[in-house]
Amino acid sequence: MSNILILLFISFILLVLIGVDVGWSMILSGWFGIEAKTGQPVDTMMIPQSMMAYVSFPALVQVTLFILAGDLMNRGGLTQRLIDWALTLVGHLRGSLGHVSVLTNLVMAGVSGSAVADAVAIGKPLIPSMKREGYGEGYAGAVVAAGALLGPIIPPSIPMVVYAQLANESVAKLFLAALFSSASPLAMNLLFSTSAATFLPIRRKTRIRVSFAVARSRPIGAEPSPVSSCVR
Repeated sequence: MSNILILLFISFILLVLIGVDVGWSMILSGWFGIEAKTGQPVDTMMIPQSMMAYVSFPALVQVTLFILAGDLMNRGGLTQRLIDWALTLVGHLRGSLGHVSVLTNLVMAGVSGSAVADAVAIGKPLIPSMKREGYGEGYAGAVVAAGALLGPIIPPSIPMVVYAQLANESVAKLFLAALFSSASPLAMNLLFSTSAATFLPIRRKTRIRVSFAVARSRPIGAEPSPVSSCVR
């Protein structure tokens, strides 16, 4: 059994290194393992049958719907509105853009369920802004990436849905457990952003008005809100 596992690992790495897609690399390495198994021959027709059996779960449709919801948020401008909303809450704090990244990822995690989707959606508008305010490029990328890790933890979560289907577990119980366990990484991200901001060369004199965030969400014809804040 150990020899087959070694063959699976080596064949997968080699296929990836020569440029084969990851999905095809997994399929081909699995096929190599089946062909190399001795004693109990396995029919190769089980490969497509097993693939179709695992993707035919109705609940796995949720995964594509999560991805669709995240893409609709990006194309509709909702991501920028979430950033503006977070800026109105913590814009008066030093190093507030780090908090903005964490809070925006917190909301996005409840929609997309994917860390990669959250990092791409939030990093594109936020990392250039952080660089202009004096944050290092590496720090800005690290804060966005760390905040995006809330995506697979906070419900709805794509990995939890897949695991629940494969292990016959309750999706609701997994979501309920993750809802409370996500408080710890959220608090640690906010605490790190606060402590790291005291040592970063952030420009103190630059003030950015964010009252436009309230104006965007205000109904047409309504009175302007007096709320305004700044980024330090």
